[in-house]
Parts: sequence; structure tokens; C-alpha cells
Amino acid sequence: MRNTIRNLLRAVISLALLLPPTVASAAIIDVDTVLGAGHPFPNETITVVDGADPPTELDILEGAVIGGEPGQVAVPIGVDVYGESIVTMFGGRVVGSQQAVRLNDGSMFRILDGRIVSRPIEARDMSRVILDGGEWREIQMYDFSRLEVNGGVNASFFSVRTFGESHAVLNGADLNLIADEQSTAVVNGGEYEVAEATGNAEMLVNGGRYVVGIGATGNGVVRVRGVEAFSGDDLLYVMGNGVMHIYGTGLRFDVIDDDGTPRNVILGQLADGDSFGARYRLFDQGQIILHEVPEPTTWALLAIGAVGLAWRTRRMRGTAAN
Repeated sequence: MRNTIRNLLRAVISLALLLPPTVASAAIIDVDTVLGAGHPFPNETITVVDGADPPTELDILEGAVIGGEPGQVAVPIGVDVYGESIVTMFGGRVVGSQQAVRLNDGSMFRILDGRIVSRPIEARDMSRVILDGGEWREIQMYDFSRLEVNGGVNASFFSVRTFGESHAVLNGADLNLIADEQSTAVVNGGEYEVAEATGNAEMLVNGGRYVVGIGATGNGVVRVRGVEAFSGDDLLYVMGNGVMHIYGTGLRFDVIDDDGTPRNVILGQLADGDSFGARYRLFDQGQIILHEVPEPTTWALLAIGAVGLAWRTRRMRGTAAN
């Protein structure tokens, strides 16, 4: 009986030695690594583990193919990042059938160039995403994660969605924004079909160009201080218990006649100094509140006056001391 078992074990070991080695373990990265055109595991999930202090860094260069070859079925996750690791994409291609990139544990992912294909970048656990260029489809931010968008091209209708208590700052790129749950967003620039705060989210609009409009729905709150231009229906929409605050000078509700159709509009000058005119629509308990604030030139004069007053006060104190 013992000989039979021994012989069986030998047969199993011999068979295992004849099998080709698996590539799954080779897709685990816990030291600083560069993947380029010679990347030998295009059909594997690259799992980046923070195995060192400072954190593990992975650079993805032009020619790298991660997650699946074109025309083939992709793995569920292209790049899975843990433990404050840092991944920088200088080029290449990343794809996943569920998420192209998933960030965990305060890790960071930055795109300078390259393509994120088909599925979203998902960030959790205080992770950070920085988009400076490249092509990407959708960004999903959860928990306390942070997003900064400075450029790049997207290929989806909802290109940025924030959830939990995440925070996004959008400075550029052509995209859409839906801020949900308790998340916050600051829009400083960029091209948008829609920028909307819903759930209990809050959004500050300092700039940007809009085709469909800016919205506050659910219990969302939007504060508008600057808009570069509207290129579509010039629409501000507020639904549910949403509230939209607009800051400027000479702001007023008005009605204009457009081809025989009356349109409710808000006219005036925004806090950034630009002239403003936009059609609005209210639904349910939605509110739009206009706030009168000093013009930018007035702020400048007030600042100069404050500096002068401080200098004079300091001089008087110095004279009194002598």
C-alpha cells in the first residue's frame, strides 16, 4: 500500500515538472518596475503590492499591453493596485472586463499618455487619480478618494462619477461629471455635456463650457461663481430638493421672448466678472438663490484698502512706541 502511494506521488511530481510554469505569480509586482513593449504578460492582471518603503512604483511605457490583447477576452481587472503604490502611465494600453484599473489602500494612478480601454478606473480607500493626458473611458471615485483632471480625452457619456465622500477637482479635458452621495467637486475649467450634483453632493463651479447644462438634483447643492460659456440650450436645472446658488452682481430673474416662446432666464454678471445669461427650469422643491457679491474690481480695491489700512496702523503703532 505504501509503495502504491509513493509511486502515485512520484507520478504527480513528475507530471508537475513537465507542465509549463504558470505566469500568474509573475504578474505580482512588489518592487519598482517598468513595463514596456517587451511586457511578457499581456493576458494577466498586474497586481501591484506595496512591498517597500518608499512605496512601490510601476511605470507603464508605450508598447505595454496589459489585461488583454486586441480582439481577445480581457481579464476582469487590468491593473490592481494596493498599499500606497504609485502607478504612472506614460503610454501603452490597459483593459479589463470589469475595471481597467482598480486602486485600493491609498494608492495613486497617474496618466500622462496611453489608452485606458473599455472599462473604468475605480478608486477606493483614499486613493488618488491624476489625469494629465491620454485616453480614458470612465472614472469612478469612492470612499475618501481624490481626483484631479488636467487634460486627456474620454470616450463615454458619464466620464467622471464621484461617490461616498470623495473629492474631485476638474481643471480641463472634455468630459461629464456626476457628483453623488456625499462627494464634493470643484469645476475650474473643461468642456462638459452635463455637470450635476445629486444625492447629498456639493459642487462649486468656477468655470467651464457646457452643452446640456448644470444641474442640482436630489439634495444636491451647486454654487456657481463663473461659467466660460454655454453652447447648447443655456440650461440650469434644479430638481427634487436640490439648491443652486449663483453669485454675482446685478443678477435677476427675467423672461425673454425667443421666437414667440417665453423663456425663464437669469441675467447679470457672475462673481468672476463675466456677463451671464442662462435659461433655467425648476422642478419639485428645487430652488435657485441669487447672491449679490462685489465685482472683481471692487474686491481688488477692498484688498488695496485693507493693505493700506494695515500699513498705516503699523506705522502709527511705531510712532507711538517712539
